[in-house]
Amino acid sequence: ENGGATKPVLAETSLQAELARKKIAKFMNADLEEIAFIRSVAEGVNMITHGLALEAGDEVITTNQENIAIILALSNLEKIKGIKVKRIELHNNDTEAILDNLEKTITSRTKLLVLSHVTYTKGLRLPAKEICEVAHKNNIAVMFDGAQSAGQFPIDLKEMDCDFYAAAGYKWLLGFHGTSILYIKKQWLDQVNPMFIGDGSQSKFDFTTCEYELYNQARKFEFGSRHLPLYAALGASIEFIEAFGISNIENRIFSLATRRKNGLSEIREITIESPLDNKEISSGITTFTSKTLDAEEFVEWLWQEKNILAKWIYLSDVGSNIKGVRVSVDFFNSEGEVDYLLNVTKSYLKKNVK
Repeated sequence: ENGGATKPVLAETSLQAELARKKIAKFMNADLEEIAFIRSVAEGVNMITHGLALEAGDEVITTNQENIAIILALSNLEKIKGIKVKRIELHNNDTEAILDNLEKTITSRTKLLVLSHVTYTKGLRLPAKEICEVAHKNNIAVMFDGAQSAGQFPIDLKEMDCDFYAAAGYKWLLGFHGTSILYIKKQWLDQVNPMFIGDGSQSKFDFTTCEYELYNQARKFEFGSRHLPLYAALGASIEFIEAFGISNIENRIFSLATRRKNGLSEIREITIESPLDNKEISSGITTFTSKTLDAEEFVEWLWQEKNILAKWIYLSDVGSNIKGVRVSVDFFNSEGEVDYLLNVTKSYLKKNVK
């Protein structure tokens, strides 16, 4: 009686999904036609990098601390189109050095930057607006992977002035897997061609001639069926976040992360790799290393014995075998949970490290 294909349910889910699009556009300060619903950040990176008119020999700049979503997409593009991928070092969480490295790496063949807004390795918050300024004065487009940023702190896409932004709905935005957001600046809408199209991409279609026109909106990338209830739910997640206030969430995360970093810094066997005491470049992600513990074993122990979810990672996406332990904290965590992590870490080191 109330199945997903009935007219009332279809109409309501479609309505709620479109309302979610409006909420997301407002939340990130974008125009409605600049927002597309996609399934993952990786999908968004592929859509943009394949949709742009990149040619063999063109350069794409990224960093040495990227998620595999970017690494694989750009590596595949190297094979298919013959582009050249260049990585800049993110030295010691120093934003001035990052901008300087970027300036030095840019050449006349550089066409695109693809960077994480917040790195998944160390939780370093890149100076997004300044990066866009450097790129745009050299006529280079900028895409940010916002998987680890959207939902942590305010994001104003117009002020940032990036050209493309992909944000995961299933991380800090508190939505479900299979939901993500792709922002395409209005000026680029007619310059990025979809790799694939299908029902939903078109604004017009003639069944007699098979002639069609695609939307001159980001939604032209929404080919085929989408699980609309999940996108509708993402709209509810945005409302939930806004009820607390994104600036309040940012402050809360910084407070809890600082408490955790201060506690970890007192443990002599541990080295903190993430930014310290600087709200402008830090996030809710803290990564630490230790020469006296095995990161993989410790992360598994945290989950199996203490019900704490952490992740072990390589500190660089290339040329590094140094493993770190990454732990994240969000606004709904408590001081007690932070202290619990610190205490069990001390206990583990005492019992397992000689």
